Amino acid sequence: PDNTLTIGQTGHVKASVSAKSVQIIGKVRGDVTATERIEIEASGVVDGDLRAPRLLVQEGAVMNGTVEMTSAEASKGASATPASTTAASRPGSATRPAGGSTPTAN
Repeated sequence: PDNTLTIGQTGHVKASVSAKSVQIIGKVRGDVTATERIEIEASGVVDGDLRAPRLLVQEGAVMNGTVEMTSAEASKGASATPASTTAASRPGSATRPAGGSTPTAN
């Protein structure tokens, strides 16, 4: 796909979508694939898997599903090893690594 898809603030999509670039301001229930980038604005809600070389998630956005970050070439069909992670993101829900240390003077 060589196009840009924008789901507006009052938009509600119940389908899998695919485009060069996807901007989500409204709600999507379905998988989202982009060959360049996916951007989820603060009012955006996604319930589905995301696949793109670049992902931008604004504070306040909600996403439930898996995220697969691939190179641009892999999104266009070339083989590459994707980095995959599960995401359920809400503001303030990020976890911090345990066992962090603070330097002390001897």
